[in-house]
Amino acid sequence: MEAGDLREQITLQAHDGTTETWADIPTDPVVWAQVEAIGDERYYFHIRSRRDLYGFRDSQWAMRVLYRNRTLEIEDIAEQPVAPATLGLTRITAKGIHILVPDLGSSARQTLHPWPTP
Repeated sequence: MEAGDLREQITLQAHDGTTETWADIPTDPVVWAQVEAIGDERYYFHIRSRRDLYGFRDSQWAMRVLYRNRTLEIEDIAEQPVAPATLGLTRITAKGIHILVPDLGSSARQTLHPWPTP
């Protein structure tokens, strides 16, 4: 992959269970990515390989991606197979987060609201 293919900046965040807050990961939280929308507010983010993100086990603590005006929950992290087009890349799969919130105007229905942004 050419360097020019990584056109979008994303921010990687982790949840701190002791303070119950979200914070940027300690090492290089803002990275360049190639973004691919795959439907249902799900995305693939292709980033340069990192020493702290080899696979899903590295995201065992809650992680999310900030992309444009969206907050996305990380579903999977996978190193790409060694091929000329994907050499040195990691793919992050992330999806939009929705929370059911009761509609106070009517007790008979619920509406979906996106997760609050940081």
